[in-house]
Amino acid sequence: MKMMVRARGIIVPIVLFAVPAFCARLKGGPLLVDGYTDCQRNNPTNQDVWWKSAALGHRAALKNTSHATEHYQIPGREAAMCIPAKNGCTYWKALFMRMQDNPRWNSPEENARHDVNKTKLDHSWHVFDEPNALAIMLVRNPIARVLSAFLDKKSNTSGYYKNLLRPYDWNKAGFEQFVKAEAANVQAHSADGHWRRQGDTCGMPEGATWDFHLKVECRALWGPALFEKYDLRKWTDSGWGSDGKQPFISAGQGAPEPTHIQGIEHNDRWGTHSHRADKVLEVCKWYTEANFLNVVSLYAQDITSFGYFDDVRRLAQECGFRTSIGNPPN
Repeated sequence: MKMMVRARGIIVPIVLFAVPAFCARLKGGPLLVDGYTDCQRNNPTNQDVWWKSAALGHRAALKNTSHATEHYQIPGREAAMCIPAKNGCTYWKALFMRMQDNPRWNSPEENARHDVNKTKLDHSWHVFDEPNALAIMLVRNPIARVLSAFLDKKSNTSGYYKNLLRPYDWNKAGFEQFVKAEAANVQAHSADGHWRRQGDTCGMPEGATWDFHLKVECRALWGPALFEKYDLRKWTDSGWGSDGKQPFISAGQGAPEPTHIQGIEHNDRWGTHSHRADKVLEVCKWYTEANFLNVVSLYAQDITSFGYFDDVRRLAQECGFRTSIGNPPN
């Protein structure tokens, strides 16, 4: 299919692969949690029926993935979860480590949840062969995800990313230059994992498919249902937050608060892993209309395949951009 992206009267055609049926819009009004993200397809209204009827089917990767491993078995459960970088991977890995009584789950050391020798988590595809297994991929709006990656890594006080992003100023012009500089790597499927296309992760280039593409923006809706289904509440009801007493994800209809781990030391000038890049005000503050178009063009496949078509259009309207996406997927 072709998607038409419009900005300042210029129409740019983007050739896409066929869009799966699950991307088609539902009847009725959207279920918005933050003013622009539609969570209709991420709302388990009937626990048992929803997880069975909404599953798309899964298949393991046909060969070893070309990028770093991002999929994990939920410990002791017939379920797999793939968590691309900038989609909450730090906190979900901490949850799985906590389930395995790994004392490093809440270590102050930031790398404790990223070093495979410390996490001890199962990265195999074997769980896909279990008869009742479910395979879940977490996805995020590319507009917010790319901005979050820039703000997060530009805030590093030392190390690799501090040097990598040194040429770019801490303003919307610097962010736009960053997107332009990384465009070739994104198009070549070789970008850094934090801003790589999500369709280039989770073994998908190697043939993997996932039962669910769950939007992280909607986790207040599907998270508690997932915890109930797999009996995870022992580890999710409390132990989180800056005071160590909050739930992993709070249930509710609105936009969820970011998860925190008490005592973690972030390589960040503000001491946080969250820069609220999902907020409309932040998106409008950091994007120019031209850069919005650049990101839409680069990540068009993710936008359509993972159900963000209308969300991106609503964001453009909120920011007053004339940038818009043309015809919706069927």
